[in-house]
Amino acid sequence: MGLGDFGLYIHVPFCRHFCSYCDFPKTLATSEAAASEYFDAILRQTGHWIDHPVWGPDLKSNKISSLNFGGGTPGLFTIQYQPLLRYLKPFLREDAEISLEVNPNDISEVTLNSWQTLGFNRLSIGVQTFDADGLSLLKRDHSSEIATQNVRLAKQYFQNCNCDLIFSWPGQTLDSWKSDLDQLISLDVPHVSLYNLCCEEPTPLTRAIQSGTYAKKPDDVQWSLHEIARQKLARAGFLHEEVSNWRKPGFSCKHNWLYWTGGHYIGLGTGAHGFLPGNSSLGVRYAFPNSTKKVLSLNPPRFFDYSSLVQDLREAGLSVETERTSEDWLMEYVGCGLRASRGISLQRIEDTTGRIFRPRPNVEIGLKKGLLTISPDKQLILSSDEWFRETAWSLEVVLSF
Repeated sequence: MGLGDFGLYIHVPFCRHFCSYCDFPKTLATSEAAASEYFDAILRQTGHWIDHPVWGPDLKSNKISSLNFGGGTPGLFTIQYQPLLRYLKPFLREDAEISLEVNPNDISEVTLNSWQTLGFNRLSIGVQTFDADGLSLLKRDHSSEIATQNVRLAKQYFQNCNCDLIFSWPGQTLDSWKSDLDQLISLDVPHVSLYNLCCEEPTPLTRAIQSGTYAKKPDDVQWSLHEIARQKLARAGFLHEEVSNWRKPGFSCKHNWLYWTGGHYIGLGTGAHGFLPGNSSLGVRYAFPNSTKKVLSLNPPRFFDYSSLVQDLREAGLSVETERTSEDWLMEYVGCGLRASRGISLQRIEDTTGRIFRPRPNVEIGLKKGLLTISPDKQLILSSDEWFRETAWSLEVVLSF
């Protein structure tokens, strides 16, 4: 069995404070003792999962292609990562992407030097906006000046940097969004992620919008903001590789592509999700509890073989998608792949589900207009002009199988 590219995601739930829009699992219990207990537990879990009797040997020979620390605020820590990174080093490819999410206030000469020494080779910096009103609304703990200064500092240590921005927040204007983009472009980072604000339960910002305190941006305004970004970033030399992600040549995010193409990855820690090879080509999706206290009380799964994987994960206290169907896999694969530059493989869909592509009328129209194309190697690719409307296209494409 060949696993191909295989990633590892580790969730670090600790935060100094909570932002108004964030629905990721997190905790304010950031004492040294709490952090030490958590990282010790993650190290134990990591060793157990890497030693899985079925995928372990292949994973160790093929090695991990990407290692991503998300949160929470992983940038709160430096030396705490040393035992875990030391353990993982033999299992990482020589060109493995080792990425850390950080906030502007985490960045200093000391932390940058530590992260570099530990082996991180990519930083993802959560700027979110340079606008003072936006920073206040989103409850960010940095200023525009600090963000600008520390992104420039980070680039002195890390060639591979990403910056996140959020758009469609209440009160944002076209001019303020253009200003954010101009500021970001001026910093000359090689990768940017621009996220349309999602009103997820039960965040403070969502509650404020639902109560009428703030108004949600209409769909046409959200589309206009996205179009402005596409045009500005294209002129600045960025390649649009997924609806929310742009890069300069040579700076694609390896870990992201696992998500976008249905690749496999282990997820560990509070609220972490993973997608594993199972005893069928549909794979197995699972998630850790959102409570850090519960995660600390878990014992690692008793892994036997693929046939018992779902039961092993469930008995270890993880939630598992047990009744997984070919329709589930198809919706995921099409939904993620159509909003990215590589598109979806019609051959892979046929091999995985046995379904043959027979275009529905709307898909036929899309093909005739060039909004959809089929490459010689049977990749169905949606024009980037349409990625922001991917949901409607995905439904039409799924129904064509």
